Amino acid sequence: MVSISSIKENVKHEVIIWMEFVMKKAAFTERLVHAIGYEVFAVLLCAPLLSWIMGKSLATAGGLAVTLSLIAMAWNMAYNALVDRFVVTPRIQWKALSRFVHGLGFEAGLVVWCLPVAAWMLEISLWQAFMVELGFFVIILPYTVVYNWAFDRARYMIEQRRAAA
Repeated sequence: MVSISSIKENVKHEVIIWMEFVMKKAAFTERLVHAIGYEVFAVLLCAPLLSWIMGKSLATAGGLAVTLSLIAMAWNMAYNALVDRFVVTPRIQWKALSRFVHGLGFEAGLVVWCLPVAAWMLEISLWQAFMVELGFFVIILPYTVVYNWAFDRARYMIEQRRAAA
């Protein structure tokens, strides 16, 4: 005999599977919102710090931050599209280690794209730019993990409300 609680549990399980499927297929617009939000806060965090640490004007630091931000947005969208395509586990179920590895992969790829630009704009060597990048990595990696966690939680809550409506 089937109990009411087992039916409820099966329905709950099916709804979760459906929501995970919907969440896995992030639309271009959603990726764009994610990337823009991430970069706006990153620029606001990094430009003043870079200006202060490097002794550069806020205009120079801000210009670099915006330039790197545009590169990062393109990389963010490409990287997360690849992750969504090849990672089976829904993001809402990622544990801390998965989020750390995701952030580490993103930042490692970003270094490849941004290092030459930073060296050129700051008029420093690639080695010096790499050292600056390492310094910011200490700030940006936790920011990346927290931002993505918050975005995924917000997205999950929105999807739950849509499913309930």
